[in-house]
Amino acid sequence: MGSKEAYVLKSFKPQFFNANWDIGMFVKIHLKARELADQFNMEVQLNHPIIFKQPILHSMRSAFQKNGKDVFVKGEKVALEPFIYGRYEKFTSNSGYILDGYTAPLLHSLHIAQDARTDYL
Repeated sequence: MGSKEAYVLKSFKPQFFNANWDIGMFVKIHLKARELADQFNMEVQLNHPIIFKQPILHSMRSAFQKNGKDVFVKGEKVALEPFIYGRYEKFTSNSGYILDGYTAPLLHSLHIAQDARTDYL
């Protein structure tokens, strides 16, 4: 019998689903970030290396509803990522959230995203 793995299913908010936002681009940026993290780990060799989980891009084959409301619609693209167990504090998000008093990572991630779109992909 095979082992079961827990996954996190990520998608765009419904108002962005048909707004020409491309989740595939986010997956490509994530893969580039993973490549850079792997390179960093090889060169620096920390006791706690940076670990990126590989996302899987998937299109929903059917709609999914919860309590009579659409959660996912047919054809919606989602990213599946292996679940990372543990307790973590979120300090930024793709939607602009920044933990109070913590601004440097946001500036760095915007720089990486811009470079990834124009130079690497």
